[in-house]
Amino acid sequence: MTCSRRGLLPVLALLSVLGGAASAQAAGGGSGKVAPQYAIGDEMFGLGAGFFLPLFYQDETGATAGTNLTFGGIAGLEWDAFLTNNVYLGAELAGNFSFSPNSQTLLLVALTPTIGYVFRFYPFEIPIFFGAGVNLSYLSPQLYVGPIAKPGVGFYWYFTSQWMLGLKAEYWWVPEIYFPGWTPGPSASRFGNFLSTSAFVVYHF
Repeated sequence: MTCSRRGLLPVLALLSVLGGAASAQAAGGGSGKVAPQYAIGDEMFGLGAGFFLPLFYQDETGATAGTNLTFGGIAGLEWDAFLTNNVYLGAELAGNFSFSPNSQTLLLVALTPTIGYVFRFYPFEIPIFFGAGVNLSYLSPQLYVGPIAKPGVGFYWYFTSQWMLGLKAEYWWVPEIYFPGWTPGPSASRFGNFLSTSAFVVYHF
């Protein structure tokens, strides 16, 4: 029960942000009926929170094993800039947590440059994207810094001409590779596979 409450905290925080955005729009009195168009240099900024699901680990032989980690939570910030009406480049900073059976906390913090393509069915948008960058994994007392790859897809709804609400799902592929002479040794190398789902509020400017 304690872990479930912790996992809900990022979602509750996001709901307060969404409420503030809706209040600001109501005060402005805008109708929000104009379909947005993107040009070179247009930007978006997003804030999200949700749930993090550890799936499995895979070793260098291809064998898989469970993670022994609980359901967790995630929060992230995203910035994007459009190159065309559909293609964008950006970056995402995201962090998540989950718990081991002895109540230790696994923390992952990833910074990933991103490229994406947006399909539009106004007032809805479906972006598909791929990010790759650097990830910090911490499970006391061990800290590992390595690469990460994150493909994903989203579904967003424009409730004004500048604000969107939506959901985003990302697959986290997190290699932990140990070379000869390192502690632990090469036999400890593994590839983490995780899934995150987040609710996002996005501002287009």
